[in-house]
Amino acid sequence: MNQLTLVNQIADPAHPLGIVQRGVVTYLIATLYDYTDILLFAVHRIQAAKVLDQPSNTPKDFDLKHYINQGALGFEENGLIKLEARFTLPAAEHLWETPLSLDQQIAPDQPGWVRLQATVPDTAQLRWWLMGFGNRLEVLEPASLQDEFSNMAQSLHHIYHS
Repeated sequence: MNQLTLVNQIADPAHPLGIVQRGVVTYLIATLYDYTDILLFAVHRIQAAKVLDQPSNTPKDFDLKHYINQGALGFEENGLIKLEARFTLPAAEHLWETPLSLDQQIAPDQPGWVRLQATVPDTAQLRWWLMGFGNRLEVLEPASLQDEFSNMAQSLHHIYHS
């Protein structure tokens, strides 16, 4: 693989290591110059790229899968969990079209709510996604995840009502 010149604000010689998609954003994983620090570049922010004649430098023992599994991009996985949660009907609307897993089940629950069950990877990305629903979601299982969300809600309550 050869070096690239990336043009954002300035031209930087980059050593590409991989391309990863996280949600709707695609990232180039690379190092710059002779540094070994691994950096992420949102592809949509790169104005131009040019392949250079110089060979690319890959950090010794770099493995893209290992890098991602160590937590890069929030993809670190702590195994699978059986997620059970209540969603408001509007919040759950997209879950019929884009299921979280092959075993996902959605059933009516209290009026205006549905209950979701799905086996999903236990990741930081899952937590961020769930937090985005705010009060339109209630985590029921696993108990450890419910405790995390309960503790967070209590902390927020104390911040706003201290």
